Amino acid sequence: IYWNQSQEADQLKYEFVTVAAHKLRTPLTRIRWEIDALKESSDPVKFREGLDRLNLSNSQLIEITNTLLEAARTETSSYNYKKEEVDLAAVAQNLVTRYAPDIATKHLDVSVVPSPKVLVTGDIDRLTSVVEILLRNALTYTPEYGIIRLLVRQEGKRVRFSISDTGIGVAPQHQGHIFSRFFRESRARLTDTEGLGLGLFMAKNIVTRHSGTIGVTSEGEHKGSTFWFTLPLRK
Repeated sequence: IYWNQSQEADQLKYEFVTVAAHKLRTPLTRIRWEIDALKESSDPVKFREGLDRLNLSNSQLIEITNTLLEAARTETSSYNYKKEEVDLAAVAQNLVTRYAPDIATKHLDVSVVPSPKVLVTGDIDRLTSVVEILLRNALTYTPEYGIIRLLVRQEGKRVRFSISDTGIGVAPQHQGHIFSRFFRESRARLTDTEGLGLGLFMAKNIVTRHSGTIGVTSEGEHKGSTFWFTLPLRK
């Protein structure tokens, strides 16, 4: 048993390092190219454009690093989750407002469906991360002029959050693996070449640590999907 656990741990470390190296290499290479180009540039306009590209690559490095660190942290027991009152509908509305420029660029119809206010108890920062992961995925994988609906409602003694879209959908054979670490189906990789395959894995860990469940329903490719999670109702 211990041998198998050791092998599994080594495999996870290898996968983590491989993905990290692969994803970090792209922005680092871009930075190197831009620095070389800027050294030889005397055009103020091109120099400014080069600085903008450097800034973009630097931002990508920060985002990738934060994602990798967060993925590692969600599995440890050292991080103490806060217990506070959380209004998931308010969290969702704030995120929709934050992503308004992205929504406008793709001409998407995105809204939080009105429903009676229900509350959960949890770490608002981590639960916001879960909602943001699901929203960002919906924005990424829903084509222009698509529809995205976010809904929070009470189901017995639990609260259900769901986000439905008219995006690329999830093939039946992939629905059981989509929350696994580093898993990305081929159509997702084509749509978002910079993805890490860690977002849904992180979301599942956070929801699980809140005594919740998470899942996805989809009729198949190009038929949209609904990602959801449930948490205990605040007592």
